[in-house]
Amino acid sequence: MGVSATGQTRLATPLRTVSPDSVDFGVRALKGADLKMLFIRGLIGKEAATVPPKCVPDKEPSSALLPNASLPSPSTTRSSPILSPPVLRIPFHGREHYVWRGRVSLLPVDAAESARLDVLHRTIYIFALRYKLHLSDLLPAIRAGQFRVLNVAYSTALWATWMMELYPTQIHIVGIDIERVHPAWLQCRHENLELLFPVDYNDRVWGGLTPASFDYLHMDNLSASVADWSALLRTALRYRKPCTGRIELVLLDWTPRSYKDSPTDFPRATRRMRDWYDDLKTATTHLGFLIAYRQDIGALLHSAGFVDVCEEIVRIPLCKDTGSKHDEEIAMCFRGGMSDPAGQAYQGMAMQPFTQVLGYTPERVFEACELVARIPYYGEVRLYHDLHIWTARKPAL
Repeated sequence: MGVSATGQTRLATPLRTVSPDSVDFGVRALKGADLKMLFIRGLIGKEAATVPPKCVPDKEPSSALLPNASLPSPSTTRSSPILSPPVLRIPFHGREHYVWRGRVSLLPVDAAESARLDVLHRTIYIFALRYKLHLSDLLPAIRAGQFRVLNVAYSTALWATWMMELYPTQIHIVGIDIERVHPAWLQCRHENLELLFPVDYNDRVWGGLTPASFDYLHMDNLSASVADWSALLRTALRYRKPCTGRIELVLLDWTPRSYKDSPTDFPRATRRMRDWYDDLKTATTHLGFLIAYRQDIGALLHSAGFVDVCEEIVRIPLCKDTGSKHDEEIAMCFRGGMSDPAGQAYQGMAMQPFTQVLGYTPERVFEACELVARIPYYGEVRLYHDLHIWTARKPAL
């Protein structure tokens, strides 16, 4: 069930699924169960799939697209050390962070963090959304050619890579981020993929990008990364094409929720996770980069000038005992990235704010995060996070 920006409850549009047999890894066709297990083993084990999946939309044959459609020349300028200061990386309590404009990043930028982000992408797009890379209806515009995508805060560029596999010749993707965490060879692999850094998406101007030149803007996993949501959305509107330009926000609310839907019924065994989140929310609020999900995103989109604002909400279960096979698959993938025995994923989210704001020692952070990481494995616990997908359009001038 979804909730519109006007507050009216509406049924979410059923998500179209793709037949697992049609997903091509570039090696061989795989059955549905094998495909999903390959993803999960790649996330949990030591050997991940090196070739990203090619997701094919159901009932939309590739011949319906325009394989020979011409693409516009890039209207971007790569960041120059003269205009953008170099991003310094520093060790920080066993992890690697970057320093940007005198501020240490809240989240690390090392291999462990890249793995966590990739897990979130797979959890969201492969399992929760059933192989849907976007909920916006983009196919008519893509068929028309000259389709430009702006991926804000592209992180590991996994979503951008999948989009290039899905629409290899029909779109041109430009990604912007402050620091590079994607493989250095990735951009060379895709002719129509351009990854720019350092570009701070919290600025009012995004590098050398041309305003009103993009058909679609995609943002996801921006927790603790945005200083001013109102300003960010106003800037996003500026770079959208009028009338047809669309935006899609995929935002995870890290608030742990009980299936009993009552704060007083929050399971005793899981209160450590609620306490951990409350501390993280307090610390990141003090730093000005909130981990907490903004409940007024719909109103902010309207205020920025977008129209046709809609929301979809999907539950991300943390525990396997959910009664649904689909939910169990989501939970299994999510735990594979967030609940390692050492609690490394939770440590990466908490170390900087806990030590710098709350005065925790690193040892105390390690201990707290290890306990939190174990909670999803308790059989009697049923918790979940909410995933919010917002779509909107820029009106005509």
